[in-house]
Amino acid sequence: MKAGVVLALVFLLCNSSLQDAETPDPKFDVNQEIIQLHDRVTRLKEDLKVMEKNNAALRMRLAAANLELKNLKEPPKIAFSAALTHPVGHYNVDITLVYTKVITNVGRAYNPVTGIFTAPLNGSYYIRFTSCDNTDSHGMAVDLYKNNEKMNGLSKYSNGFMTYFSGGLVIQLEAGDVVYTKLPANSKLYDDANNRTTFSGFLIFPM
Repeated sequence: MKAGVVLALVFLLCNSSLQDAETPDPKFDVNQEIIQLHDRVTRLKEDLKVMEKNNAALRMRLAAANLELKNLKEPPKIAFSAALTHPVGHYNVDITLVYTKVITNVGRAYNPVTGIFTAPLNGSYYIRFTSCDNTDSHGMAVDLYKNNEKMNGLSKYSNGFMTYFSGGLVIQLEAGDVVYTKLPANSKLYDDANNRTTFSGFLIFPM
């Protein structure tokens, strides 16, 4: 009798468990789960795009830092020197002197067609000119310009013999600034194959 009761109870319990297993959880919604998974994937894709953008920015900063480090290790090489090669003057107006004979032009920042040196980068530059004249009883002069600003002006009286003067300045330039010399009105200069009248400059250090 007892054994029959026990068997009946076991049967009822097993039957109840089977019914529970076959009955779906009313709280579980497959469509809702799919929507949530889709949203999570969308957010992950957006996060990935942000990460890729940040990585690209970091790569650009790294490249710039490497370039700056390279420049520190290997300073840019900028230097020029050119000669006038022939007498000039006198004129009734100031003229820009064009030194057509290029002796040195490392960095190609000096233009022998215009006589103008254009700074390729920010830095401190040393600019120098030498001048000669051999005209009897006449003045010789040179003015040094940065952009439209007169930075230096020298003059001397020529007595008919080879007469010289030189000038030079350390000038802070920004990329694109121009430096050149002018022959003031009513002045003369002399040059020949010996490069007596010259215009020179070089980068001391970048800034």
